[in-house]
Amino acid sequence: MTAALGVTLPATAQTYACVTPDGRRLSGDQPPPECDQVEVTILGRDGAVRGSIPSPQQLRDRQAEATRAAEAAHARDAARALDRALLERYASVDEIEAARDRALAPVRASLAKAEASLVGLRREEAALATELEFYQGRPVPPRTQFQVQANRSLLEQQNHVRAELDQELARLNAQFDRDVVRYRQLSSHQLP
Repeated sequence: MTAALGVTLPATAQTYACVTPDGRRLSGDQPPPECDQVEVTILGRDGAVRGSIPSPQQLRDRQAEATRAAEAAHARDAARALDRALLERYASVDEIEAARDRALAPVRASLAKAEASLVGLRREEAALATELEFYQGRPVPPRTQFQVQANRSLLEQQNHVRAELDQELARLNAQFDRDVVRYRQLSSHQLP
């Protein structure tokens, strides 16, 4: 039709076409403004598809996929580095167990101190309870009230310390258990 009008298009002329969200088919020598939220197909002079311009959602999806792929690659690299470090750090499962014992020793010592402190505080609590029985029906002296409150507070603190130490023991044991399992897996074959 353009040739009939005496106008010739350059050999590189392209047509941009799309289908709008409401189903209309649009085309033009520039991407139609109505097509800004959908994929635009680029057609050559002969009508063959030459490419496309992705929609904003397609661009977001591609970016999200690229991010996921990069994160997965980073996680694989980090896991390989940890595996190598594990094999370099330990020559046997016995070495891992020795490292476990060294790591747990100070936590166990702190736990023993916390338990000893709790035993003493419970003894004091029992003595204070006996003393409070003496004052039934009568006002408790401020000094005794203070001792009871201080004992309760210290018991609460020591129980909290013991719970944290128990959690640390569990965390360390779990970590060394994972190291033993992974070491056995890795030592049965070489890393890639």
